[in-house]
Amino acid sequence: MTFSALFIIIISLLLSAPVLAGSDSNGYEGQTSWGWYRSFRIPFDEGNAVDIEYDVEVLDGPPVDVIFTTEEGFLDYKDPGSETFFYYPHQSTLNTTKTSMSFTWVKPGTYYLIIDNSPILNEVIIEEAGVTLKGGWSYETHNTWEDLCMWLIVAAMVLGVVASVYIMARNRRQRKEIKRKAREDPNFLLDLVVVQRSDKLDGEQKVNLRRVQLLAEGDPELKAEIRRIERKLDEGEAGHGPPGT
Repeated sequence: MTFSALFIIIISLLLSAPVLAGSDSNGYEGQTSWGWYRSFRIPFDEGNAVDIEYDVEVLDGPPVDVIFTTEEGFLDYKDPGSETFFYYPHQSTLNTTKTSMSFTWVKPGTYYLIIDNSPILNEVIIEEAGVTLKGGWSYETHNTWEDLCMWLIVAAMVLGVVASVYIMARNRRQRKEIKRKAREDPNFLLDLVVVQRSDKLDGEQKVNLRRVQLLAEGDPELKAEIRRIERKLDEGEAGHGPPGT
């Protein structure tokens, strides 16, 4: 593979990375008193998809609730006068000592991840005690349409490289075949040139001659042999020897 082909592939791999519109990550390890919480804000106002991931473990103490909710739900959660609040149950984990989850969200808005050490959702008080938590959470917003366009560009570039490598390999094989024929038949190239000059080429001869001419452009030795034959013909001496290997 040529250096230019390798360079194009490397650039393609770099371009194929997702187009990020925004991202953030955080981690925590420490005490959370009973009745208190930890929260992580997830703004989703750029891009058209956001990848969300969290990993929470209780190192010491009772189970906790890990809640994914909207900004309105978070405000209701903090409001002492609110009896309920909205949250997404499939993206939340209740009454747990260890959990991890990752998912993609496509509805724009501002969201919150809450680690709650209280019986607000569990209703049954298991233990009024502080907990030692260890956790991490992150989000990445990206543009899926831009990602798709980038992948299409990368695919086109890779296909172009593959096609170029294939054509180069095919031409190399054909040049070797022409040289082999020239070695086996000293008049192979001469006959093509002579018939061309007589303007009596049939269909197959035209194809063969055109192929030889095109391949000769990339092979100085073959090109020089054809020119030598033409000079000899111009001088009235039509002899020639086969090109070397």
